[in-house]
Amino acid sequence: MFELIAIICALFALWIFVYNIRRIFRYYLGGFRVVRINRDDIRYDERQADGMKSMLLEGEMQVGKRHVIFVPSVEKWDKMTDYWARNRRVEILARIEQWLPLGKYEFKEI
Repeated sequence: MFELIAIICALFALWIFVYNIRRIFRYYLGGFRVVRINRDDIRYDERQADGMKSMLLEGEMQVGKRHVIFVPSVEKWDKMTDYWARNRRVEILARIEQWLPLGKYEFKEI
């Protein structure tokens, strides 16, 4: 019985290790990542020549529904984002959607 528990724990630890290594490689190869900050919000990070750039997007976790991420509308995007993210709304939202688990998140314009 002890051996079975030890094997299950070892497999779980290996799964966590592989999952984290995969996320690190995705970040270094792709140049961006999406990180959950707390229960509701996410942060989009992007490596650029002049350093790391980040954008915080507020969200709302809903019981029994998909997690909602609030994003500025097309008209508000350039006014509400930093210089490096201007005119890149479609690209950044596609990257965020690519990073997050399928079917668990949805975007809602503000």
